[in-house]
Parts: sequence; C-alpha cells; structure tokens
Amino acid sequence: MKIVVTGDREWDNAETVVDAFEQMVNDYGVNPTDMILIHGAARGLDSQAAEIGKLLGMDVRPYYPHWCHSWDIREDKRRYECPKDCREMVGRPAGVIRNQKMLTDNPDIELALSFHPDLSKSKGTGDMCRRVDKAGIDRRHYE
Repeated sequence: MKIVVTGDREWDNAETVVDAFEQMVNDYGVNPTDMILIHGAARGLDSQAAEIGKLLGMDVRPYYPHWCHSWDIREDKRRYECPKDCREMVGRPAGVIRNQKMLTDNPDIELALSFHPDLSKSKGTGDMCRRVDKAGIDRRHYE
C-alpha cells in the first residue's frame, strides 16, 4: 500500500501521527512493512512521519524540493540531495512543483494523511490537499 503524508512545518504531535498510522493499519488490514510512505521532506510533520514510518518498517521515500539555484548558496539545505530530474524546481514554486511530482510519480497512492491545526491558513499543506482531492485519492485530516 502506498500513502502520502502532508502537513504543517511546525507540527510536533507525534502521538497523533502514531494514532493515524495505527488507524490506517487497522482499517486497511496492512502490515507497515508492506507500506510505502511518500513525503515532501520538509521539517515538522514530514520529518516526523518519516521517522515514525522508518521505526514501523515502512519503505520511506522523500521528495525534495529544489529551492535554490546552487546548493552552496544555502548551507542549511546542502544536506538534502536533489534528484537529477528536478532541475526545473527552482525558487518559490519549488514546493508546489514537488507536491505535484509526488502525485505524478505515484499514481497508485491509495491514501493521503494530512496534519494541520488550521488547514484554511495553510499554503503548502493546503495545496497538497487540493491536489490529492482533485486526484480522487482518499484523504484523512488530523488537527
């Protein structure tokens, strides 16, 4: 089973993430080791879900946005490896381009989990939720 997670960069509620994963495992009757977790490699929810997914044995696959023309410009971003096929993802639209790429590269996503305290005020998570909904993917939201 393939899932995608999206959420707030300030998310710090690991218990809710664990509960969401447990509910998904129970509802779908799937073993976490048979799951692929796609995420946008951002701080907050994405990083937290990736860590929890790895602990549960999920195959965790990050999608990194290409924010800078040169990775040397922003030392804090050098730890991220940008896939060779995302050179068009430069600057401000990098996040939304990455969001679409996660869906385009993975048309077999069965479920999206979104985590945000106020989705109406979200830019990135809101964008991903709109894309997921438009694609007809089942989505569960947690606040």
